[in-house]
Amino acid sequence: LTHHFVLDGSIYLPLANLSHGQKLLLSNITGPVVEKFTLPSVLANGLGRAVYSPPLNRTEIHALETVLAFERGTFKEHSTIQYLQDRKLHEDEWLDVLHRSTVNCSLIWGTEDPVAVIAIADYVWDNYLKDRPNAFATYPKIVGANHYLQVDHAKQIAEIVLSVLLDSSSS
Repeated sequence: LTHHFVLDGSIYLPLANLSHGQKLLLSNITGPVVEKFTLPSVLANGLGRAVYSPPLNRTEIHALETVLAFERGTFKEHSTIQYLQDRKLHEDEWLDVLHRSTVNCSLIWGTEDPVAVIAIADYVWDNYLKDRPNAFATYPKIVGANHYLQVDHAKQIAEIVLSVLLDSSSS
């Protein structure tokens, strides 16, 4: 392993802007009830408008709906979102390990993510990656990219990955 790429994500939860729906699903009180009423079509439509730039078209929303409906996926949202509890429990340790790692790292972030807001990436960069003692790091921001920047800006992501890997292999 020669390089670690971290793309948009709530890797520091105190700064995350979780949606009302995410908070309801995360709760052990409301989550099991909310997931019973979360229809794939409604979730796909909401996600397609909120976390993709540009918003998904009808065909893409329908495709997302089929993914969410697979094996009744939306009816498992309460248990699925619990990864945030695990992340919360271990995030400081994980960020410390990332800081000390000998593997080079690129933090790639979209400027328009409404959930994993740019403040998260700025915080992680300033406190864990900018001055790493054992490896270098880069922090490219993709203007206009949303939460699923690997979908919305796949070409830019590929260009960044190739550029970083080619630069590191020539040095």
